[in-house]
Amino acid sequence: MLPETANADLKAERIELMAQLISDVRATAIDSHAPEEGDTNLSLGVTAYERTRSIIISKAGTPDFEWLSVLTPDGRFTFRIGNTPVRFWKGIAEKLPGSKLIRSEEALRQIDFEFHDEPINSLIWYIIIETGPDKYVDRAYLIGFTEEGIKHIHWEIPLKGKITKLNSADDSKAPGVEIESAASKLRRKEKGKENGENDVSHE
Repeated sequence: MLPETANADLKAERIELMAQLISDVRATAIDSHAPEEGDTNLSLGVTAYERTRSIIISKAGTPDFEWLSVLTPDGRFTFRIGNTPVRFWKGIAEKLPGSKLIRSEEALRQIDFEFHDEPINSLIWYIIIETGPDKYVDRAYLIGFTEEGIKHIHWEIPLKGKITKLNSADDSKAPGVEIESAASKLRRKEKGKENGENDVSHE
């Protein structure tokens, strides 16, 4: 079931755009991660989270993100898709800590105002990303939890693909090495046999 079936604000294309944004920002954090300079998994997590929070704040209300706004910029960071509060989290979807189901005061007021007579729309919505051994995003989900932690909506979000670091075309390159073609080697071997010579080429 598409999320918009349960909540008209949560159109699939909006959710996909947010998940891809979160995935891409995490990829840039991984690419700049430098364990040899003292970076740790903790610092990677903090960097990825803060960069994601900052990019969501900066994208809110801009072209293609007119439906995005920020409800709680600090603390329990919460953004809105349409009028619906949503949060994000990195971890195993089945292991979201119960403490994460506590809403911010702003989200509580929003839900009270908008959805007091529509229980399904008062779910606690999360975009959850799961990462692989390389720490890049493997999978993403939109999950609607009840306050008791029961998953009412569980939708895997299609992602374009894992982002990997690409070297710039301007990066310095190692000097090229000219390689003799197989056809040239064969011709040289045949010529050597005709002249009664031993082949001295090296593979």
